[in-house]
Amino acid sequence: MPSIKDIKVETYQQQFLKDLYLAIETRVKERARNGGKTSKFRNSYKGAEVSHLTHTWNRTNSSGDTEARGGLRLLRAGARERARNDDYGKKFLRMDVINVLGAHGIIFQSRVKQKSGKELDSAANERIEKDFNDWGKRKNFPEVTGKLSWRGIQRAVRKTLTRDGEALIRKIDGFKNKYRFALQLLEADHLDETYNTILPNGNEIRMGVELDEWKRPVNYWLLVKHPGDFSFPHNAGSFKRIAIPASEIIHVYDPDRINDTRGIPAMHASLFTMRMLGGYEEAELISARTGAIKSAYYKSLDGDPAVGKEEIEDGNYVTEATPGALDVLPEGYELTPLEWNHPAGNFPPFVKQILRRMASGLGVSYNSLAGDLEKVNYSSIRSGTLEERDSWKEEQRTFIEDFNDPVFDGWLQMWLLKPDNSYSIMDFDRLDQPKWIARTWDWVDPLKDMKANTEGLAAGLMTRTEIFAERGKDFEEQVEIMAEEKKILEAAGLSFDSTKPANNITDDDVKGDPEEIEEEEIAEEETTVPARSNGKNRGLA
Repeated sequence: MPSIKDIKVETYQQQFLKDLYLAIETRVKERARNGGKTSKFRNSYKGAEVSHLTHTWNRTNSSGDTEARGGLRLLRAGARERARNDDYGKKFLRMDVINVLGAHGIIFQSRVKQKSGKELDSAANERIEKDFNDWGKRKNFPEVTGKLSWRGIQRAVRKTLTRDGEALIRKIDGFKNKYRFALQLLEADHLDETYNTILPNGNEIRMGVELDEWKRPVNYWLLVKHPGDFSFPHNAGSFKRIAIPASEIIHVYDPDRINDTRGIPAMHASLFTMRMLGGYEEAELISARTGAIKSAYYKSLDGDPAVGKEEIEDGNYVTEATPGALDVLPEGYELTPLEWNHPAGNFPPFVKQILRRMASGLGVSYNSLAGDLEKVNYSSIRSGTLEERDSWKEEQRTFIEDFNDPVFDGWLQMWLLKPDNSYSIMDFDRLDQPKWIARTWDWVDPLKDMKANTEGLAAGLMTRTEIFAERGKDFEEQVEIMAEEKKILEAAGLSFDSTKPANNITDDDVKGDPEEIEEEEIAEEETTVPARSNGKNRGLA
């Protein structure tokens, strides 16, 4: 009989059973060596014990790609369904896009310096910013279909990334627009996760991505047609794949493990909870609506049939309740009301607890996801907001590095090849100095925040550039606006004093209204529901 160690496995379940049997075999041998007793120190880690309480725990050490391969398509479909039909799924997706991109998207600013490296090259910066912003207008086709502007492209990619776990963007050099450069947005379905093979040259194709010996992407094998499109089965060559060089593809995803080849939807950990909660709330809603009708039925006291009533079952007859109307009780019958005690008294706290669990899986605070600020005081909302905003900032930086920077690099290369350009491709490294200004947030108490900025500026601990950047604005642009305002005011005979408001902020102004302070102090003493966040904010997927 072959040893358990020699048994080959092909599935997760077989691997798990093999690990379980090996653990049991080891334990049996250990007991035999100790005279039928199990060693007291057989395992140093409680989480590694195998018992009747843990035998259903799936603890296989498979690679990230192995774990994703079998469930990626279902996870993606499940996340899309929740984003369509679930209130909280749709809210999470919108939260992610709004907090990462804001109303204006991530704004481009050029920070090219002179060849000496000491001063900014104002002429180069002005021209690059002007042309890049012009390219981003929808009329100039920054996206091949002409449906999206640069801001719209960012929103579409971010939404796709969060919902599907990954987004594919193909850079089209030589496209027929003013700047000879455009983007083609592709859904992850084009990258077939079932396509896995070893090529004659030694490269490996993993879930549609061709990798070299260093696991570096070489080609992306894309399906020509979307496999889920209604016309897909009727198109000739629907299952045809083409190899697109990795240099043309921007594959945006957040790897969960070091060597992950594909991305997982951000909602993956909460999909089950989200669906169960949605079904539970739907059942409670239907029960409450049914109970509000106040239905009733007649029950025969002597078993005789009622004249003029439609018999339903066992001599009982049903009547419909009409709002504002009374029915005559037939002789020999009693009226039995149907009681629907829903929603039950524990419904609100139960839903709140499940929402907290769901919010942790999604990486956002409960208060933001549920829109629940009841019994939340200043201290708790401040703590939760700070942590959550740090998570959004981390998401912004990752998105800029994975998407915005590669797009600008591709645009700059084609821009330098324009015949009327005074710069050449040799200037690429010097001109490749993008600065992306992401959205920021107003503080809970803007007056205190303004006073802190004023004092930091006076002490030399902050710069105006930093202050404007924190608010998502370009310092140089604001200076130009203020200079233009000054001209208009002076032309109208009005004064312009930009320092007066900052110097007139007093401690009394910061303290605020005494009645509001008293209400806040009272609220702090009450039992509160703290804002919750799990730190790492997924939106990404």
